[in-house]
Amino acid sequence: MNSKGLVKGLALVALDNDFATGAGPEVRGSLLDLVMAMAGRREACPRLEGDGAAALAARIG
Repeated sequence: MNSKGLVKGLALVALDNDFATGAGPEVRGSLLDLVMAMAGRREACPRLEGDGAAALAARIG
């Protein structure tokens, strides 16, 4: 999985940690769920929120 490609054009924001990166529609969730989604783990997607969450889930497939 190309994690950099999965999140290109999205802003990732951890709700439980001091972590934010990227620009674009926001994807918010726990740091663990964000990392899991970046690694292509689809099971994390239902726990993510924000305008970019659906786009990230679609990229994972």
